[in-house]
Amino acid sequence: MLRLHSPKTPHRENHWQDVADICQNFLTNTRTLNALTEEFGSRELAQQACADLLRDLPVSEDRWRQCLIRSKVTSPKRCWLMIAPNSHSLAALYPLAIAALGNIDLYLRLPPAFCSANSALMQFVELLAKLPKTPVLGVLEPRFRITRA
Repeated sequence: MLRLHSPKTPHRENHWQDVADICQNFLTNTRTLNALTEEFGSRELAQQACADLLRDLPVSEDRWRQCLIRSKVTSPKRCWLMIAPNSHSLAALYPLAIAALGNIDLYLRLPPAFCSANSALMQFVELLAKLPKTPVLGVLEPRFRITRA
């Protein structure tokens, strides 16, 4: 497991604008586009996917708060396990952004295709780690399974 943050670090909170800026920068970044081009097998498809997500990105504090309230991630506040889907890395973007906004803790299990440091999903996780409080405490390997204690 790759540990990105200690759960014992003093509590800090993220601001909606910081989360919005990270999403915006990620979706307009050449490195992201290159990783998605490799993942999708098409630069045009990667550009369209990023443009689609940019269009739907909340544009105000009120819209971000509405997303947070509807997600219900903050009541009660817990530590979560997120299993990223194997379909495409962008499917995890909004859930991770909302986790960052809600200042929750989570462990992220990656499918094999997205374990590379160059994958778009890992690039996004790295950007989130720059926030005052990263939502991702650790990245779990694809073979991680929940077992009985």
